[in-house]
Parts: sequence; C-alpha cells; structure tokens
Amino acid sequence: SGNDHIITQVDRDGNGVFDLKTDDNTTVSVGYRTQVVQDFANNGTLLDKTTIVKNDDGRTRNTQIDRNGDGKNDQTDVITIDGSGISTDTLSDFVSGEMTDQVITTTLANGLSITTTTDEDGDSVYETKVTDNTVITAGVSTTETVTTTNKDGTARNWKTITTTADGLEITTASDFNGDSFADLTTT
Repeated sequence: SGNDHIITQVDRDGNGVFDLKTDDNTTVSVGYRTQVVQDFANNGTLLDKTTIVKNDDGRTRNTQIDRNGDGKNDQTDVITIDGSGISTDTLSDFVSGEMTDQVITTTLANGLSITTTTDEDGDSVYETKVTDNTVITAGVSTTETVTTTNKDGTARNWKTITTTADGLEITTASDFNGDSFADLTTT
C-alpha cells in the first residue's frame, strides 16, 4: 500500500528515559503521498513538525515546516509545474505566522531560463529580480546572461559568459553598477 509509520525513541543520556520521540508517518493517496515527521520531548510536548505533500510526478510538492512546535509554519516551500512544464518554487519564511521574506524561482521546462524574485521584507513586493538566460548556438557557443534588476526595473548588475562549443575559450563580461557598460571583460 505504501503507507509507512515509523516511531523512533532516543535516550540521549543513557538514564533509561527516552528524551526524544520521532513520529514519521507517510500515507499514500491517489496521485500524491503525505509525510508528516514530528519530534516530541519526553513529556509529549511537540518540538517541531514537517509536512510534505508530494505528487506522483515527483516534482510537485508542498513542504510546511514548524521549527518550534507552536503550530505555525516557520517556512513553506511550494513547487508547482504548469501544463507546459514551467516550474515555480515559492520559498517563504515566517515569524509568528507573519511572512518575513519570500523567494520565487521560475524555471522553463528546458532549464535555459530561470527567473528569481526576492521579497526581502515580507511585504509581497520583490526588491530584486535575477534572470538567468542561456542561449545555445549549436556548434558555435553557449552564452549565459545573468541580470539583476531592482523593484523599479532599473538594472543593478549583469554578467555574460560565452563559452565556445569546444570549451576552450570562455569570455566573461561584467557590469557591476548597472550602467549597461561592461566594467570588466576577461577571456
């Protein structure tokens, strides 16, 4: 059936009393499985809890972490895949139930374009956006361009790395201050 339930008890100081109990319970449903791992003190107090719901596709999942046993998520990580294969990974941190920061990473199905937006203060507005695009010219070269922009769309910095098809020559151009001009080029 795929359902598993494992309980582990640990006596850390050898006094014959279990100091920690871990309850790891996995249930299988149609299309997904849910794993709940909980740690308890010897008096039964919940210390932490992690819940992972993972779809059968092996990629789509929802992870919720309560690091201190207060019943509120301290971190969530949700990965979704749309019909065209684009994955979106939303990683959020919380304090007392309030979001403090969030990073959203979107990756095209072919893996050649990745966009990461970062909300540094939990106000649901991103402060930085990083785009990482790779262009492959068959038999000639691969060019990867990484660009960081501010929330108002202005450039913060960029870097372009071009590698010849044989891998013998790598050229890197970097703009450190967002003025659209390469401040450093190396070959």
